[in-house]
Amino acid sequence: MRSRIWLIVWFILVVVVIPTAAVMLALDTTATVPENQRISFDDVRRAKDLFARYDPRRMKPEEMTAINATAGELNTVIGATLSGLKHVRSHVIVDRAEVVIDVTLELPLPLNPLGRFVNLRAGIATSDHGLDISQFAVGALVFPPQILKPLLRFAFEVLADSDKGDEILASIKSVSVVGDQVTIAYQPSRGLAEDVETAARRAIAAADPIKVKVFYDLLHQRVIQAGGTRQSLAPYVSAVFRMAEQRSVDGDPVEENRAAIFALAMYFGDDRFERIAGAVRTGTLQSVVPRVDHIGLEGRRDWVQHFVISAGLTVAAGVGIADFIGVAKEVKDSDGPSGFSFTDIGADRAGVRLAERAIASPASARAVQQALVGPIEEAEFFPRVDDLPEGLSEAEFRRLYGDIDSAEFSRLIADIDRRIVAIPLYR
Repeated sequence: MRSRIWLIVWFILVVVVIPTAAVMLALDTTATVPENQRISFDDVRRAKDLFARYDPRRMKPEEMTAINATAGELNTVIGATLSGLKHVRSHVIVDRAEVVIDVTLELPLPLNPLGRFVNLRAGIATSDHGLDISQFAVGALVFPPQILKPLLRFAFEVLADSDKGDEILASIKSVSVVGDQVTIAYQPSRGLAEDVETAARRAIAAADPIKVKVFYDLLHQRVIQAGGTRQSLAPYVSAVFRMAEQRSVDGDPVEENRAAIFALAMYFGDDRFERIAGAVRTGTLQSVVPRVDHIGLEGRRDWVQHFVISAGLTVAAGVGIADFIGVAKEVKDSDGPSGFSFTDIGADRAGVRLAERAIASPASARAVQQALVGPIEEAEFFPRVDDLPEGLSEAEFRRLYGDIDSAEFSRLIADIDRRIVAIPLYR
């Protein structure tokens, strides 16, 4: 009888008390990271330089590379990476020979005394023998730092769908922290970059290349039939969503819309989207080179590219990443003849919104299909942007708006967003 009572007590402890206590200790009423770092002109440039300097595709296998970054650069890069996740915020602190990473997850919970935030903290110490985890905590739960390495290994293997977790961790040879500068010695094994790139493409699974090919072929045939006369993108948007609606009768409307958007992004924007989707231009399409300079939005070819590329990026990587890339491109353009253009950002954000609505859920996907089966006008999916400021040099931009983290800049972005949501399709 006594043994049975102890068994019941242990069952209650393991199944009820311990998990409940863990949840109570993990949740918090306040966020360690209340908001992501506001990104400025200089932050964007530093992040782009960092990506360019240490592009994994350029790193030679079995050769050591010293990756140098400041705390500001790390915050910008990590913030941009997480920007597609609306309820995740991060902050990096470099201090006392340690890199401390704080992450706050905001859970969709109702108001309660336990809170709705999960605050994670991890520390990486200076080390000449690989990755040395110095601390790891979730809320008030403090774990032995050594537990994080197996978790990272597992996460890498799940993301890469392979057994490369140990190999990825082993490629980090040392970490050095001096002031606010972090130096990581990285030495990938032969074939690791290609394996990770292949796994990343598989993990993203942005669109089925077989489906994309159907829409791509449709666009190609329509462009040939129309000839070289100047025309709008509208009939092509209508054509792919009409086909998506037809194919959704016995299929998944979200997946059909993904494929339709990817085809638009590839055909009218950038054929490098094929690297993400997989082989699309096969068979008779193998030698196709789209001739689409005569197709525009409000008569502008460049706005077509901004619109469809941003839609494709949203499908592939999320809203935040697509928005960040759009602004980053304008920062880069402010140094050149084209200048910083709010018109381009308007086209970017319209493309983002279309993709967001088109793949949000089956119901939302079908609503977009029904709205765009056509014939349609540009105003039914694209806002007026031709009256927005454009062609600004960096000096002109700074004089008028300060920086991309200023209130003046935010007000103009809010105006662009109001124009977009005024379109019934995006409400």
